[in-house]
Amino acid sequence: MKKIIDFNNQVIKIWLLTYVVVLFIPLAVNYFLFIETKGIIDEEIENSRAALIEGMKKEIDEELFLLKQTNVLMGQDTKTLALVSDDRKDLLKTKKFSIIKYLESIRNVVGNFKGKLILLHLGHSDSVLFNDTYSEGAFFYEYYLSKETYPDYGSWLNLIEGKYKNDYFKINIKTRMGEVENYIAYGSSLPFGSLENTSATLLTLINQKDLLGILNQYKLSEESLVFIMDDKNRIVVSTTKESGLESLEYDDLSTDGYSRFGQRKGEETVILVAESDQLSWKYVVVSDKDVYMENNNRYKKVVVISVLLYIA
Repeated sequence: MKKIIDFNNQVIKIWLLTYVVVLFIPLAVNYFLFIETKGIIDEEIENSRAALIEGMKKEIDEELFLLKQTNVLMGQDTKTLALVSDDRKDLLKTKKFSIIKYLESIRNVVGNFKGKLILLHLGHSDSVLFNDTYSEGAFFYEYYLSKETYPDYGSWLNLIEGKYKNDYFKINIKTRMGEVENYIAYGSSLPFGSLENTSATLLTLINQKDLLGILNQYKLSEESLVFIMDDKNRIVVSTTKESGLESLEYDDLSTDGYSRFGQRKGEETVILVAESDQLSWKYVVVSDKDVYMENNNRYKKVVVISVLLYIA
């Protein structure tokens, strides 16, 4: 009788061992596949997000390059150079036809580049050619500029009479309806060459709404944030007024191509960064970590469910 019991115990042990081995091997294989596949998914997530931020960078850099290209072409145009020369010689009063022809050329250029504006300030006479108009500087200040941004005429002159070479800056201009619109301006001092001898300023402008339209295309969710920061830690354009990342600085934004995790309003976030090839701007996409890790989390759930079904 004892031999029968020992035999039965031995059979049960062998059966349990066989069952554990049979169960363990597929689980071990699944775990190995999970680890390997997770690494591939993580890499794919990084690549897709890197492609996203690089796509945004390309679009905005193209707009900035177009501003610069238009500025260079207009600055080298013979009609522009002639006006600058006539202004220095105090001959503009007798050159009305030249002014009209120049305004026509501005109209043609702006027509080819939707959303762009061109402004030429002639320093000797303090006059402005802009938006189909030729006016004195005081008139332009009164009817086209925001008094909140430029509280007095001197503040405007300090901006427009600066010495510019490959410079971008923000500028506010009123529409004919009196609404203030924000622009990004590319500025050049004319004639090209020696900044000390310049007497005019040429601005090519793009409405910040156009850049904001690009940023909105790259939001990963309604709660995500996309913005541009300059090297002075200033937000140039943002999809929301409240970023929740006030402590974030330009130098903190790594552009090594990898995601960075942080905090925004108490929630975990993923921060993606690219640096402009045109100037010292950084393009930033901030997303909730859950949105960023959506594919990864979905895969984990599938693995867990499959293991539970297998055990059952």
